[in-house]
Amino acid sequence: MPFAKVNGTELYYEVHGQGAPVVLAHGGASNHISWFNQVVALRDHYTVVTYDQRGFGFSEENGDYQASAFEDLRELLDHLGYGKVALLGQSLGGVVVAGFTSRYPERVRALVLSSTPAGLVDTGRRSRCSRRGHIRARRVADAVFHRRVSGDHRGDHRIGDASLLKR
Repeated sequence: MPFAKVNGTELYYEVHGQGAPVVLAHGGASNHISWFNQVVALRDHYTVVTYDQRGFGFSEENGDYQASAFEDLRELLDHLGYGKVALLGQSLGGVVVAGFTSRYPERVRALVLSSTPAGLVDTGRRSRCSRRGHIRARRVADAVFHRRVSGDHRGDHRIGDASLLKR
C-alpha cells in the first residue's frame, strides 16, 4: 500500500490513470474509497489521486488535524512531484482544498467544491459586514469544521450505519 511520510505523519494515497493530475479530497465521515466512481470515470483522461486525510482510513491520526490539513496536502503533492493540480473536495475535503487554494493559489489549476461549508465566511468582505454578524458567522463555520473533524467522524463507516443519522 502506498504511503507518503508528510508533515510528521503517514498518509495513504492511490494514483490511477494518466494525464493532468486531479486530487480528490474526501468528506469527514469517509476516506479515499468514497471516490471509486469518480476514479473510474476520470482515470482514462487524468491522473487521479485519492488519499486518506490525517486520522481517516489507512492514514495515521497523529497531530492536530485542523492545523495540519493544508500542509499535509502540500507535502503530498510535493512527494508525488506535482506542481499545479485540479482539486475536488467534498464536505470536509472542500474545506481542505479551499484552504489550500487560498494559501497556495499558484499550485491550483482548478477548484471544485461540493457540499461543503468552505467559503461560508468570506473574510475579504469583513468591511461590508457588521462586526457582530461576522463573529456569529465565524462561530458557525468553526462549529461545523470542529464537528466534522472530531473523533466521532473519523475512520470508516459502513453504508447504512444508522448511528450516523443520530448526529
